[in-house]
Amino acid sequence: MTTYITNIGLLATPRGDSARRGRRQGEITLLRDAWVAVEGGKIAAVGQGQPAPEDGDTLLDAGGRLMTPGLVDAHTHLIFGGWRQNELGQKLRGYDDPDAVLTAVESRSSSPVRIPRDGTCQSSLRGLYPCGEGAGYAGGILSAAADGMHCAEQLCQSIQKESDCL
Repeated sequence: MTTYITNIGLLATPRGDSARRGRRQGEITLLRDAWVAVEGGKIAAVGQGQPAPEDGDTLLDAGGRLMTPGLVDAHTHLIFGGWRQNELGQKLRGYDDPDAVLTAVESRSSSPVRIPRDGTCQSSLRGLYPCGEGAGYAGGILSAAADGMHCAEQLCQSIQKESDCL
């Protein structure tokens, strides 16, 4: 059984019966007042005017529209594929938090070294509080800010302890 699509205003289809490469991709046949015969889900024939269907064949009327069977544009992009706000959590399980105001993925690649510090965030050189990306304790702006706040809190506690002793 064949399905015929008839009454095609303009049919634009590649020449030949297989994929083309290079300039041959631009070899297109244009037919007005055309029809397409489909058998087994594949284009079996194209023509102009009226086809000669047999009993049991199906006829579909294209209503004078343009038809481009066989033409594939590999550079077509979906205009809107849907909202992507849940994509990070789907790709990186455990990295998204429904209560987070802002989520970002960071790495420590910006600083290949880490300046050692103790529990009070001080280095072995007392009074020096290495923090953030340059010191190797953050991988981006969010973690650098969080580490900076942590070190600032430790510094404040150290100053408070010192002033209590005076």
